[in-house]
Amino acid sequence: MEWNTGIVSVFCCLVLIHADASFEYTRSGHEVTDIPDDIPLNVQHIEIYGTSITEIKSYAFSNFTQLTTLKLHVNREMKLVANHAFAYTAIRKMQLSWSKLEKMPNLTDISTTLTDLNLHHNGITSIEPSYFAELKVLENIDLSHNGLTHFPNLQGCNFLSLDLRSNLIRHLEESYLNNFSVQHLDLRYNN
Repeated sequence: MEWNTGIVSVFCCLVLIHADASFEYTRSGHEVTDIPDDIPLNVQHIEIYGTSITEIKSYAFSNFTQLTTLKLHVNREMKLVANHAFAYTAIRKMQLSWSKLEKMPNLTDISTTLTDLNLHHNGITSIEPSYFAELKVLENIDLSHNGLTHFPNLQGCNFLSLDLRSNLIRHLEESYLNNFSVQHLDLRYNN
């Protein structure tokens, strides 16, 4: 009798492990030129890296309403993220690093959920003055290793960390430092 109970317990555990695995999706390879169409709709974490994707199209992730973490990195040809690419998602953590992005992506569709934004190693040179004010719950930002020449306008923002290492920021206006709150600010290795 005890032996049969043990088999049922093991079977239940195997089913649970399989169910959890479907919440993550990882894809890589230079043959990938667009967001893959085999991503399960109930996915919570997507990681796509080392591809030949050049742009993220409008509504590319809109079917993934449970998506909370998106990592699109080392996509060295990616230059553009279209408006509304992340509509209808609940992304909290986003990484768009090691690409060729030259401007900040429009993230207004996830402005009330996004807490962590990682855009390191891109070609971003400037940031619109109102950009961060629209991202209501953003706490951690990594903009290191870009081409920023000016400290971004962070008026009214409250961050845990802001990483601006290895940019081209030469001058820091004192008025910018008085209008926001940050617990950890990294400005090392700027010119």
